[in-house]
Amino acid sequence: MRFLHVQQLTVILWSFLSLVCSGFSQGLLMPSGPPGPTYRTLDQVEPRIPLSEAPVAITNAGSYYLTQNLSNFVAIAANNVTLDLMGFSIHSPFGSAITMGFPQTNIVIRNGFLSAANGSGIGFNLSSIGANGLIEDVIVQGVSQYGISVKDGFTVRRCQISQAGDVGIRVEGNSVVEDNQITGCAIGLQGKGLGARFARNLVFGNEDNYLFVAGDQINLLLSEIPEALDWPCSATFAGTLSVDSPGTTGILVNADQVTIDLAGHSLVGPGQNVNNRSIGIYQLSDRRGLTVKNGTIVGWRGFQDYGIRALGEGVLFENLIAVSNYWGFLGGDRVVDCVAAYNINTGMIVSEGTVEGCSAVHNGFDGIAGSYGLVRGCNAIGNGHDGISLSRGSVIDCLVTSNGVHGVSGSQALVRNVLANYNGGNGIDVFSDAQISSCMAHENGASGFAIGGTGVRIEDSHARENQTGFSAASSNNLFIGNTTSGNATNWSLAAGNVGLVVSAVPTGPVVGDSGGASPGSTNPFANFTF
Repeated sequence: MRFLHVQQLTVILWSFLSLVCSGFSQGLLMPSGPPGPTYRTLDQVEPRIPLSEAPVAITNAGSYYLTQNLSNFVAIAANNVTLDLMGFSIHSPFGSAITMGFPQTNIVIRNGFLSAANGSGIGFNLSSIGANGLIEDVIVQGVSQYGISVKDGFTVRRCQISQAGDVGIRVEGNSVVEDNQITGCAIGLQGKGLGARFARNLVFGNEDNYLFVAGDQINLLLSEIPEALDWPCSATFAGTLSVDSPGTTGILVNADQVTIDLAGHSLVGPGQNVNNRSIGIYQLSDRRGLTVKNGTIVGWRGFQDYGIRALGEGVLFENLIAVSNYWGFLGGDRVVDCVAAYNINTGMIVSEGTVEGCSAVHNGFDGIAGSYGLVRGCNAIGNGHDGISLSRGSVIDCLVTSNGVHGVSGSQALVRNVLANYNGGNGIDVFSDAQISSCMAHENGASGFAIGGTGVRIEDSHARENQTGFSAASSNNLFIGNTTSGNATNWSLAAGNVGLVVSAVPTGPVVGDSGGASPGSTNPFANFTF
């Protein structure tokens, strides 16, 4: 391959350029001067007006910014004003640091420090309805009145308020307050008027943290207790919360439609076993719609203390652990995926409710107790008295083991598919008007199945290695298709009960697909001992 020499290439290029240029009558175009700027300055995009002294009234729309700290107030007296504090401060010795004399709209305040010895940090009490305002990233400290006070249509976010003589942040109407921190005020956060929305504000160390009215949308970030929830709200724990003094209620629920999310944290009681009632969460009985979820209730151990006491309607406990209290849970229309362990008295007391997927372990008295309810898919292990004590209800698909007295006890109950073993008394103990089916009782200290009254039907159940397999102290009970083996006494039934008991005939060796013998009866309702 043959390559061109550099000088030859240069000649060819110049020849090409000459031909191209000769095709245009105007000749070569030369720049008239150096290139000019192609971008507009910030002042051209949004002209900004410096503020360097106070007091000052802003009477024209525009974007303003501080160039230094100011020692007197700024008054907003126009619509469409943005004031950027630029990290500087405004300290007003007389009146509010930033004030508004007449209702204004489209006001933005951001990025700086405010104080007012005789007023508010931001005093927009006269802002317009639907003001469309924004206050963000402002720190207010040491004011005699309000940290920030606005009316309808403002968003207040990411501000820090401390040492306000009246209210940290006060809003009216349809304003939004979110992600702020408020401490050291007479009242932390106040909603005055319907429709305000509060979310994720960290409010603590105030004489009274909250003051709301019905109709506000409230999502609290709880950072200290004791606290009273007097309004429909959602409250989420910011961390583990505790009280030190006996006789204290951690959270008092005095409103309908309250949700408390422990967010994986704990609610810790004073722990002392003294005669001063303390309650972790206490819902007044005339309230409705409480949900408590996702955390641990621990250390409410004084005499008659409760981890949770909620006797209102529509109560849900979900994914909770109540441990080392006097009582664990009292109340709950639904208790789902909860644990009650090592409480001094009963782990869960639920009336007219449903307990699903729960465990009651090593409580001093009953594991789960109540009436008119359903206990399904639960474990009751090592409790001092009964594992599950439920009258006029149902116990289904449960394990009850190693409890001090009975595994399951009740009356007018349905007990189905329950394994009851190693309990100190009876495996399953019912009185009257009950039905037991498809259950297993093994190695209990008294009877596997004990019936104390009349009108009980027990079928398809098995008792093995108990003191007594099946016992009935009264007449008029029905036994169908049950089996028993290896008990000290297999059957102990009073006269007047109904059921054929047959000693099964053992077979010889069975190999292959046939052989053996009839168990001793062809009656499909017979009960067998083997």
